[in-house]
Amino acid sequence: LYSQQLPLDRLEVIFNGKLKKTLMGNLEINSLYKRKAMYLGMKAYFKNIDFDYSNLKEKYFRAVSVELIKTNVNKVQKLNFTDLKTKLIVSKNKIEIEELKFCGYNGTLNGKLDLDMAGKTSFLFTLNGSGLDVKALMQDINISNKLLSGNMNIKIVFDNRLKDFLKGRCYIKDGATDLDVLLGILKFPSLKGIKFDIMHTYFSISKNIIKVRGVKLSSPDVMLNAYWDTNNRIDGALNMKMGSEFLKTSTQFRKLLNLTRIKKPYIDFGFSLGGLPDVVRFMWRKDEFKDKLDSALPAGIKKSIQANLDKTLEDLSHFMQF
Repeated sequence: LYSQQLPLDRLEVIFNGKLKKTLMGNLEINSLYKRKAMYLGMKAYFKNIDFDYSNLKEKYFRAVSVELIKTNVNKVQKLNFTDLKTKLIVSKNKIEIEELKFCGYNGTLNGKLDLDMAGKTSFLFTLNGSGLDVKALMQDINISNKLLSGNMNIKIVFDNRLKDFLKGRCYIKDGATDLDVLLGILKFPSLKGIKFDIMHTYFSISKNIIKVRGVKLSSPDVMLNAYWDTNNRIDGALNMKMGSEFLKTSTQFRKLLNLTRIKKPYIDFGFSLGGLPDVVRFMWRKDEFKDKLDSALPAGIKKSIQANLDKTLEDLSHFMQF
């Protein structure tokens, strides 16, 4: 099955159950989807469904559990939900799904879908979720293993009529994350299990680019904000503030702060982001960091410690940065 509106190379529907006024049993849908010359396997399993399809207009659909799986050559991603309940309104060339409610990842989700097939197919889907266990969710969707805990609220809007057909925002409260990837660049104190009060991000996806904006994290020791675009390659920046007292738990940074006698509560760091989606590179903007240090030092002190300062900055990094 293939058209400009539905780019599926294969679609298979398997039902095992009873069919008499209502559909009761297990439903499996398998498809092969092509995007940018890459084939993606899509599967959906609906267990113990109850669908009163014979109702002329309003049809109610329920399922005890739902599993969604996407596979490609690199990884497997999935979602698991329970207690799916919704109402369908079917008319000529149009399907509306209202009162979509289900549970998953210790939270609740609700949404709505409008599918209009008159002429060029239009698809509008909105989804809101609250209280989701971010660690379990990240493990299933296989995006990152760096989010260790937290409760997430999320809103997603998919509209195929727009250039940015998918937009979303999420907020994570009372969580913890690993930032230890930065330890391979600078000799920071341990960045494992950094606790935060709030973390949020905004994202959008179009045909050619993925944009991530407003990635912010706030904790007593570390504050960061970041943004990036992905179009086969990563292009973005990460800016951080680290508490001076926290930095002093690192021998190298304690030496730097004692040498410069800086009394600021937070020290700024900037990184450029590059590389590929699966191999992100973090590059310390060392010259920018040194310029900010120099501007904060009195001329007399700067002149007397210049040689030691250059050596200390070299000792901070594991390899040369730009």
